[in-house]
Amino acid sequence: MTGRGLLLCIIMAASIGVCSPLLADETEDLFLSAVSAERSGDLGKALDLYNALVKTDPENAAIYNNRGVVRARMKDYVNAIDDFGKALSLDPENTGTYYNRGMAHEDQGDLDEAGRDYAEALKIDPNNVSVLLTRARLRQKRGDPGRAEQDLDTILHIDNRNVKALVMRGNIHLSDGRLREASRDFSRALRYEPHSLEAAKGSGDAYFLDGKFRKAIDAYDKALESDGQPSDILMNRCSAFVRMGQFEKAIDDCEAGLKLDAGQGRGHYNLAIAKAAQGKNQEALEAFSRAVELEPYRASYLYNRGIVLRKLGRTEEALVDFNGVLELDPGHAEALNNKGLLLWDMGKTEEAEEVFERALQADSKNLEVHKNLARVYLAGKRPDDAIRILAKALRSDPRDPDVTAALGDAWIAKQDAGKALKYYRQSLKREKDPQNKSRLFVRIGVAYEKEGRESRAIRAYSTALDLSDDDRLRQGLKQRIDRMKSR
Repeated sequence: MTGRGLLLCIIMAASIGVCSPLLADETEDLFLSAVSAERSGDLGKALDLYNALVKTDPENAAIYNNRGVVRARMKDYVNAIDDFGKALSLDPENTGTYYNRGMAHEDQGDLDEAGRDYAEALKIDPNNVSVLLTRARLRQKRGDPGRAEQDLDTILHIDNRNVKALVMRGNIHLSDGRLREASRDFSRALRYEPHSLEAAKGSGDAYFLDGKFRKAIDAYDKALESDGQPSDILMNRCSAFVRMGQFEKAIDDCEAGLKLDAGQGRGHYNLAIAKAAQGKNQEALEAFSRAVELEPYRASYLYNRGIVLRKLGRTEEALVDFNGVLELDPGHAEALNNKGLLLWDMGKTEEAEEVFERALQADSKNLEVHKNLARVYLAGKRPDDAIRILAKALRSDPRDPDVTAALGDAWIAKQDAGKALKYYRQSLKREKDPQNKSRLFVRIGVAYEKEGRESRAIRAYSTALDLSDDDRLRQGLKQRIDRMKSR
C-alpha cells in the first residue's frame, strides 16, 4: 500500500476523525499502545495488542478497523477484509472503513470489490478527497480514464489547488494527446507546489511530446533540482538531448541514469541512439544489444540494432534482427524496406522485390520504398513498372530530387533521352548537395550523348568534374571528356 494511507481509528483529541472508540479506562492504555506500535512499524506487537483488545471489547468497530489496517500492512488481505467487514457490521456509516477495505481489495487484485467499497464510502461522504483520489487511480488502472477524470474534476471543484489531482489529470491529458491541457495542469501544480517532482516531470513530458525539446529539458532540470537524480527523469532528458542533437549531454545523462538503474532498457537504447549518431557504431551495437536483452519485445530496439549491424557490414545478423522486428510487427514498413535492401545487396533480386512490395502495402506513402522498388524494376529491365511506381511517389512529394532523378533513369532505360533530361533538370533545381549535383550532371551528360549532342555532354561532364570530390569519379570523367574531345 505504498503511497496510500490506511485510516486508523484513534481516541486522541487530534484524531483524523474517522471514528471515536469509546473504551473503558482499563483498556485505553492498551489501545494507545497498539496504535503507537502500528505507527512505529512494529506490526507484530500491534497485532498481538489488537487481538487482546478484541477479546476485551468484541463489539468495538474501531478495534476491528485498526486490526484490519495492521493485517493489510502485513499483506494478510483475507483476514484484513474480514476485520473491515466486522467493523462495518458494527458501524455501517464509517467512510474510513469502506476506504480501507477498498484498498485491501485493490491490493489483493479484486478491483471490482475495491470500486464498490469506494462507491459506498462516497455515498456517505461525496466530497471526501482521499477517497475520490484513490478511486480515480483505480479507474485509471482499470483503463477508464474518462471516469477517473470525472473524479479529479470533482476534487478540483472542491479544492482547486490539489496538486495530486492536477498532476493525475495532467497525466490523463498527456496519455490522450491533449498536450495543451496537460501543460496547463502541470503548470498550475507547479504554481502551488514549485518543487513537485511529478509536476515538473509531467511538464517536461508534455513539452517533449509537443516537440518543444528545449522547454522539456528546462522542465526536467527543475524536476532534477526537486529530488536528486531519479533515473527515469535522467532518461527522459537524455531523449530530449538526442532530439536536440546534443549527443554528449545525452550520453552523460544516460550513463548517469544507468548507474542508478542498469535494468532500464530504454536507457541503453537512448545511449545507443546517441552513440550511433556520433558514428560510434560498435559502441552503439553493444548498447542496443543490452537493450534487446532486457526488453526483447521492443521492435524499435531490434530495428535500430539491425541498422547498426548493416552499417558494420554484418548482413546476416542484420537480416535476423529485421526478421525479428517483422515477427513482432508484420507491417513495419521500415524493417521491410531495410530487409529488401539487404536482400538486394545479397543479389536476391526477386526476394527483394517481394519484400519492397510488402513494404509499399504497409506504407503506401513511403518514398524510400518507391525508389528502392523502382531500382529493382530497372535492374530487371522493367522501366514501365519503374515509371509507374515513381509517378505515384512524385504525386506524394513533387519536390523530391531523388524521385525525379530516378524517373530520368527510367526514361533513359526506355531510350527516351529527351524525357530523361526533363526530369534530370527538375532534380537539379531542387538538389542542394554538391556531390549529388555532380552525379546528376553525369546523368545529363549521358542523356546528351544518347541524343548525339556531344558538346553539351562535354559541358555537363566538365561541370560534374568541378563539383565532385570523388577521385575515382573524377578520373573516369577526365578520361571520358578527353576521349570525346579527341573524336
